[in-house]
Amino acid sequence: MDDRCRHRSASLSCGWAEQNGVRCAYHGWLYDKNGRCVEVPSMPDTAIPKRAKLYSYDVAVRYDLIWVRLDSSLDTKIPTLRSWGNLSRRCVQGRPYEWATSGHRRLENFFDLAHFAFVHDGSLGTRDDPSVPIPIIEQSNSELRWQYFPEKRRQN
Repeated sequence: MDDRCRHRSASLSCGWAEQNGVRCAYHGWLYDKNGRCVEVPSMPDTAIPKRAKLYSYDVAVRYDLIWVRLDSSLDTKIPTLRSWGNLSRRCVQGRPYEWATSGHRRLENFFDLAHFAFVHDGSLGTRDDPSVPIPIIEQSNSELRWQYFPEKRRQN
């Protein structure tokens, strides 16, 4: 749900989760899972205004990640990860790091094979041969995979 309390716009992430919802740390307003305020502690016998409601989002936990759908009118699906739970595969998690760039630029970086020869010279590409490798692309259901081998580039 939105991170701001409808009462005085305090950050709800400074509050805490309870069995019945999220409690605002500023005045204690309690919001249920749908974003509706269900308790105002300072005024227990007063009706809660209808506008005391936050926008809530569809959320699911899958593959040890929290997935949030920002627009519930869209029929989106969480991508299938066929390898999840396969004991012959393993996930290696690196140390966290900060990258001072926008989300769009970071995503583009993963799909832009032309930068490999210059940024990753000697590992993913080589400046002596900056031609873009032709990736092997496999698509099935909602999953898209690609791979390529720098030392064995495929010819058109």
